[in-house]
Amino acid sequence: MKIITVIWLFFMTLLSHMPGEPSAEESMWLSRMTGVNESSLRRGMHVFLFAVLAALVVVGFPEVGLGLRIGAVCLWGLCDEATKIPIPGRHFSWKDVGLNEGGTLIGTLIGLGISAFI
Repeated sequence: MKIITVIWLFFMTLLSHMPGEPSAEESMWLSRMTGVNESSLRRGMHVFLFAVLAALVVVGFPEVGLGLRIGAVCLWGLCDEATKIPIPGRHFSWKDVGLNEGGTLIGTLIGLGISAFI
């Protein structure tokens, strides 16, 4: 599970740190393919990516205290946004930090539920 968590973190960081133009092109393509409004799709991806990360961390690192696990994911939600500043066409957004943290909360609850059964 730890390897899957690291792969997921790497994958979501790559997506998050693409320059603005290619990121927008991918979002528009995915929006056309799914019929989901692009803005809603982008917001939803913040929640989804961090929910999966949090669930993986909760389930995959039981030897680490829950508070530390969730704190690390929450901190990454802030750092992920802060490290976009130098990327062309990207910016820091408190709204996106909030979406990241909301996803972390959802993923934590899912991870705790999964942990109860394994």
